[in-house]
Amino acid sequence: MSAGVAGPKTLAALRQETDGHYLALLFALASRQSLAYRSFSNFQRFGSGWIKRLEARLDAAIALAQGRVPAV
Repeated sequence: MSAGVAGPKTLAALRQETDGHYLALLFALASRQSLAYRSFSNFQRFGSGWIKRLEARLDAAIALAQGRVPAV
């Protein structure tokens, strides 16, 4: 497995450290990223693409955290 890939040990640690509230953590992180994007001066031009990719990453992260294969 290469660096930067969340494997079974990482996902298990995430579940343990968040007392099973890993979904709340994922949503909180995505929310902060969305707020950061919206603060950028060029959000009007590029924001819809940034948000679409953020939502796709969030969907994939949720699937992985639940032990499912994310849709591509």
